[in-house]
Amino acid sequence: ERQKNLSVPEVRKKIAESFNKADEALQDKKTTTEKIDKAFRNFIARFFDRQFVPKFILNKAGGRLVRNYLIASKGATGYAKQMYDEAYAKIYKGLTSAEIKTLDKMIQLRRFIAIDKNRAENNMPDVVHPDFINRQDAEIELAELEKELGAEKFKDLNKRADAYFDEFRGLLTEMQKSGLISKESLDMFFEIDYQPRMFLEFLQNNETDFVPETSSNASLSADQIKKLEEGLNTSLIYDSQYLLSRSMNIRAKAIAMNNTNKKLVEFMEKQAKVVDDLKNKKDKTQKEKDTIKYFDELSKRVKINPIIGFTDTGSPKYKYALPNGFKNAYYYIDGVKHSIMMEEALHEQYFDSAKGFLNGNTKEVVAMASGTAVVKALATGNNPTFFITNTPRDFFFIATFSEEYGMSVLVNMAKLAKDATLGIRDIKKGNGNFKNFVKYGGMMDFLKDQGKLKHTEIQKLFDKIDNKKREGIGTVLNFVTASKLQMYSEIGFRMAVFNRSVKNQLKELGYTKIEDIKDQSQVDDIYTNAVASARGIMDFNQGGKITKDADAFIPYLNAATQGTRVMFDNFRERPFETTFRTAQTAGVFSGAVIGLSIAAFSAFGDDDDEMTPTERYLYAKKGVSKYDQTNYFIIFTGQKTES
Repeated sequence: ERQKNLSVPEVRKKIAESFNKADEALQDKKTTTEKIDKAFRNFIARFFDRQFVPKFILNKAGGRLVRNYLIASKGATGYAKQMYDEAYAKIYKGLTSAEIKTLDKMIQLRRFIAIDKNRAENNMPDVVHPDFINRQDAEIELAELEKELGAEKFKDLNKRADAYFDEFRGLLTEMQKSGLISKESLDMFFEIDYQPRMFLEFLQNNETDFVPETSSNASLSADQIKKLEEGLNTSLIYDSQYLLSRSMNIRAKAIAMNNTNKKLVEFMEKQAKVVDDLKNKKDKTQKEKDTIKYFDELSKRVKINPIIGFTDTGSPKYKYALPNGFKNAYYYIDGVKHSIMMEEALHEQYFDSAKGFLNGNTKEVVAMASGTAVVKALATGNNPTFFITNTPRDFFFIATFSEEYGMSVLVNMAKLAKDATLGIRDIKKGNGNFKNFVKYGGMMDFLKDQGKLKHTEIQKLFDKIDNKKREGIGTVLNFVTASKLQMYSEIGFRMAVFNRSVKNQLKELGYTKIEDIKDQSQVDDIYTNAVASARGIMDFNQGGKITKDADAFIPYLNAATQGTRVMFDNFRERPFETTFRTAQTAGVFSGAVIGLSIAAFSAFGDDDDEMTPTERYLYAKKGVSKYDQTNYFIIFTGQKTES
């Protein structure tokens, strides 16, 4: 009932209470929404994708390119492995274990000579090598080795050492292109036999510029090139294979994350102006509202910390002190270290540094004890018939869900068949397309690799065999397990998506071939987008914190969840198109199964039977349980079974 004759203070109090109630109701609604949003994000991060939150925010804020760089960065280890395999063929292939030890010695002796010679030419003080070995000692030992080995063998090993140092020069060049080191640093080391001076005490030293120490991916040395003002008379690691593989792994990850972090900063600076304009716009679309909302969230959780000067030693000074609840992230431009401040929770997900409940070694033990490792070894890792079941599965999955193909699944199948054939050709030839696919992050831990016994006692025993004999055994195993066919099966389809994405992007930009683009940054963006699209089909490096660990005792759990994630993402981003394409695929499968059954009844049925092949099919189907019809594709042979 309406009240009358209220005093002015009472009226004001009544109105204030009314508005306060509305504010409280709105706040309650926001809190509930935020709680649901937080619970949803946590669920996805735990079961489907540890990096879901930063990728989701970036995508919604308009930073799809940065998201793609983040996705592609997970392929850095695959690129490092590919580089190492190619280097191994030039440096170590065909050598016995004893010959590799001799090569290790020659590489280190040449390094000592190069250091001392370079410092003498530049009037710099000598460094102390392990056990006080100097240039003269190293030259004497090399001369004696030549006598001991013979001129021909010594020349062969010396040529392999040349190839070894060439690999490090290649790493330096890539680091300079990415901005990790300056042109001056590159020039300083390029003309000498560069190899990192990695002492045992330094192996885990300050590797947090790009990948936090808590991450399973941690392996970046903070000093990109260790300065040589002084040496240490201590145990130097002589294992050249270890040094090369570790350096390649470190540098590949560093370059990938450095490029990603630079793209993040570029995006935030440019997008800030775009969002300011959108805020002043009157009639905003839902997408524009989302862009504003999620960019504001990103801006609160990621802050650029500009350089305001340098110390006397040349270290940069940053404008802001690190706030509570934030962590530093870095990127390099021409060797100068720049800073980004990132909220701790986002930092953990962005760098994928969250710890699971099992570490790597424990997962190996659990996988062996539970039988999961054996199941995977038999099902994929060492199964020569794996490609037979995998090929049609990947074929239909990509034709249905890849964003690079169109609305018609049948047309997609025709295009994909052609693209996959060309992709396999690229892999076989090892041409530029395949090299770019690998370089920009296309490789991952494929299903064919998940079943291989890696750090088990069997592998340790295998490693003790002489290198040359081990190579021979590996060749036989690769042949028996049809290793190349497995590779073509999985990588060929991803190459197809990669090439199709490049083609689609070029068409959208108005180019016919990528060589027409002169801006290297734009070329990098195109290849990175293509890799992200190819990885998006089924990225086994992704996974939730729980499912990645549970995969150790539930075979292929993560692979199954990734398939579900891809379907979910497609239905969320393109609901109508995905529904339409899924319905077509279901129709194709159903039509094929029914058609094969009717054809079988027509070809092998009883001639005395008065029913048509279609009637026979419908009659036979009545004898199949609903459970079997729901869970399996039923194809009839067309022949009756006497009962």
